[in-house]
Amino acid sequence: MSEKKIILVEDDFLIQKILAKHLSKIGFEVCSFDNGLEAYNFFNSLKEKPDLMITDIMLPHLDGTELMSKIKMEKKEFPIIAITAMETHQIAYKSNERFDRIFQKPFNLSDLEDAIQEILIS
Repeated sequence: MSEKKIILVEDDFLIQKILAKHLSKIGFEVCSFDNGLEAYNFFNSLKEKPDLMITDIMLPHLDGTELMSKIKMEKKEFPIIAITAMETHQIAYKSNERFDRIFQKPFNLSDLEDAIQEILIS
């Protein structure tokens, strides 16, 4: 079985590196971006889409909710996990569509890993 592919979108360099390293260590191929627009353009350029996206909400150029909305318009069932310092109710107010999971920073990497596995096997 080939590696599952994840797009990671996080503008905090340290968080991005920690997450990318952890995800790679547990067997995922990770493509990292620090803004939503680059991630969206990359996603659209791929013939074979990745398996999952993990995105921060507060991002430059195209925030996480806008990124999620654009992707879900094109590929409704594509799984997207949000990671954010925002309160959950702020995210719900800002987004009229849904993320598959939302994690508030700081979060436990094993909880994120469990959510990824659950999403990918469903």
